[in-house]
Amino acid sequence: MSEKCITAVIVVVLTVLICEERADYCGCKTVRPCYKRMLDELLGEDEDACIENVAIGASTVTIFLKAISTYCDKFIKLYDIATTYEGKILYEVAMSRYVNEEIEKVTNGSKIKPVILLDAGQDAGSETVGFALYIIEQLAACVENKDMIRNFLWIILPSTNPDGQEYSRGSFERWQKNYRSIMDYEATGVDITRNFDDFFTECFRVENKFSQNYQGPHPNSENETKFITNVMKKYKSGIKTYISFRRNGHAILYPFASRNVSLDNMQKTKMKSDEIAKKESLFHFSVGCWSCAVMVAERACARGGARGRTARYHSVVSRGGGDASSANSSQHLQS
Repeated sequence: MSEKCITAVIVVVLTVLICEERADYCGCKTVRPCYKRMLDELLGEDEDACIENVAIGASTVTIFLKAISTYCDKFIKLYDIATTYEGKILYEVAMSRYVNEEIEKVTNGSKIKPVILLDAGQDAGSETVGFALYIIEQLAACVENKDMIRNFLWIILPSTNPDGQEYSRGSFERWQKNYRSIMDYEATGVDITRNFDDFFTECFRVENKFSQNYQGPHPNSENETKFITNVMKKYKSGIKTYISFRRNGHAILYPFASRNVSLDNMQKTKMKSDEIAKKESLFHFSVGCWSCAVMVAERACARGGARGRTARYHSVVSRGGGDASSANSSQHLQS
């Protein structure tokens, strides 16, 4: 992963986390004209202009993405082809200056800008979906983030499990699967974080179809898993950073937790992250080993997501004196 991409991602994450401390308008110092025009023409009197203040459901995702991609179409392209078992759309958002040309380049295998791929909501949580939408808002609405748009191609999958998310919003039980009916059983749902092909047969198998950890009958059996995998293949030649936002804990976890290996650029990553965190005096940054003593092997398989691996190192970003373990969302940085 390049230092340039690491810096861009950390800056965006920190900006989102501290926005309320310095916000002039939904976190923006200056609002981009296309975004202001969208709000002027579409925002009702009883509606909030900031996505972070809105309840996050499937309809919110659709309305926000349709509007922002229509008004700011010069640097935002929205794909809405893939669907879930229940027919909800799995959105792919591409953001970059001259976005159509950049997508054409990556499709043809030409030299392109570094690609940063983000996904959210695999484990059916609304918190991370809202976080992903807010990153889209910050990139699109804030003039001061123009270099983020100019220098990178952002691919954001803001809601990768909308069926599960909608069910979990109205359910008293903790739900982390999708909501596909399991044939010949009265059970419902597959844990899509465990359904990717990498390490599918090597990890501990959960045969109980009623379990929240049931990984499905075979790798990539779910529409959501196929969607994420296909997006990765589409942009494979340019991806420099991949982050999957999860709702448990509050950490940035780096690759290869289950292997006794290290990354060549980990020390550089730590130093750059610490440098950025120190500029924002509200935060404490630390790096340590996320071992099997902390995360049992069974769950380690699931947290690998699209690559079947979790992080060997994790970094905790929290407010001074705060308890990182009590936060709502988690950012898992994978290779």
